[in-house]
Amino acid sequence: MKYSPESTKKEQELFNSLLDLKNKKVLEIGCGAGDYTLKIAPLVKELVAIDISEDVIEEAKKRNIPENVFFKVCDASKLDFKDKTFDCIFSAFTLHEADPKKQYSILKECHRVLKENGKFCILEITLEDPEILTTDPVTGTNHEKLVNIALDNVKKSVQERLFSKKMEKTYWAAYLWEDLEEAIKDIIDYLNSVMKKDADEKKIRKRLFEVLGKLADNKPIKAPVKFRIIVLKKGL
Repeated sequence: MKYSPESTKKEQELFNSLLDLKNKKVLEIGCGAGDYTLKIAPLVKELVAIDISEDVIEEAKKRNIPENVFFKVCDASKLDFKDKTFDCIFSAFTLHEADPKKQYSILKECHRVLKENGKFCILEITLEDPEILTTDPVTGTNHEKLVNIALDNVKKSVQERLFSKKMEKTYWAAYLWEDLEEAIKDIIDYLNSVMKKDADEKKIRKRLFEVLGKLADNKPIKAPVKFRIIVLKKGL
């Protein structure tokens, strides 16, 4: 998915201010096609980006990836790293997509591989986001229940003292497309390559015209989205 340059810069400044990423070794959980990999890499010394899908990792490698990024196919509930390996862990819109039965295992594994006083940054969609984010354009599945399960597991990890919660807030970002056709192509490509679904282009076009059509008079199309950011810390 494409983000506006202003949005990317704003997010990078936010991540750096909250996580102090300079000269840090960072693990990205569920890197997908590398959208946030590209945002984080310039801020850190080394970034290890993992995803459970080999196909998605191969898609990410095709992009203009900096030399400090290392990709690995890996199940986040069974991390193939030694204890206390990383200074920081980053996860963007991944936890709610994981099997609810594995979510707490993912959080426990993140605790294990994170250094003492290291930070774990979790991004999630908010339920104020437009329909294109909160409802699957192919299946029609609403993500509200999935997001709430993920947030409950995060809350449990704090209650059981895996982590202490440092902060939670929301912020605005923006997708950017030259026109409606580019938006449709981008989202269909995203569904096919990242979500691993056989996207029904006709069905998606109809839904996107409903969701984005009101923005199509403006070129480029800028679609504002509201994200939730949670920062956890290993230790008090």
